[in-house]
Amino acid sequence: YANYVTNNAVTFVYGVQNYEAADANYTLDVYLGEHLLKREPFVLKRGERREQTVPLEVNPALPVAYPVKLRLVLSRVGAEEKRVVFYWFKGKR
Repeated sequence: YANYVTNNAVTFVYGVQNYEAADANYTLDVYLGEHLLKREPFVLKRGERREQTVPLEVNPALPVAYPVKLRLVLSRVGAEEKRVVFYWFKGKR
């Protein structure tokens, strides 16, 4: 992870572990500022861990003012609680 969008692309790593008593369905939403860049549903078995490197292309036409947050919002189907993580990007290179 670098603090800059380089050649209209960003890369970051995230990890999730299922601590529930059963398998769980999750959805990861990735936002740059207020713009949804990616939505990824996935299933984790009980106790399973997922760690992934995610490359994203950033549309240069998006009206983004730097510095900007890359926000990851993790939700579990059937639960109201959401987990949120931020990465900050200082600018474009």
